[in-house]
Amino acid sequence: MKPEQKDIYYIASDSLTSARNTPFLERLVEKDFEVLFLVDPIDEVAIQNLKSYKEKFCDKNEEKEKETEEFGRTCDWIKKRLGDKVASVQISNRLSTSPCVLVSGKFGWSANMERQASSCFKIKILAQTVGDTSSLEFMRSRRVFETNLEHQIIKDSNATYKTRPDDGDALRAIDLLDDTALISSGSTVELSSHL
Repeated sequence: MKPEQKDIYYIASDSLTSARNTPFLERLVEKDFEVLFLVDPIDEVAIQNLKSYKEKFCDKNEEKEKETEEFGRTCDWIKKRLGDKVASVQISNRLSTSPCVLVSGKFGWSANMERQASSCFKIKILAQTVGDTSSLEFMRSRRVFETNLEHQIIKDSNATYKTRPDDGDALRAIDLLDDTALISSGSTVELSSHL
């Protein structure tokens, strides 16, 4: 690690290609920081349960959020459109070229863990046996929609909110941004939500 890199960063993914191309790492790549790629199903669980060096592992924004009052209203507008699909809408410090990304909330599962849980036969059977599959949905719903204030699409959305907050095209653009963020974050888009 470089001397200026104070934390160990990691990303859990289903493949090396996905991990290398994720928007989560844009700022870290710009700074040439090292990132661990967790591509084996057990890697993410192992990292989360490490006792030694745990204070060095960082999976949050590396800088303090700089949310402004002006864009806060646009974040509220986006949140209103997305409803319960996201826990909140915030300004991102991790993005440099992507317009937005979906990140796991504090107690939510990562997209990688979500994929593992939904494909794991034992967990499905256990949830069905107990008769309660709501915990899977709860963990899935704790995503945070982070926006890149410097991206032109987000700038345009901010301008539209100020002049035409009920514009149908603008509202559909938010849906498209959400779907795109789901895909780039490694989650699955539910097609029925837009039919």
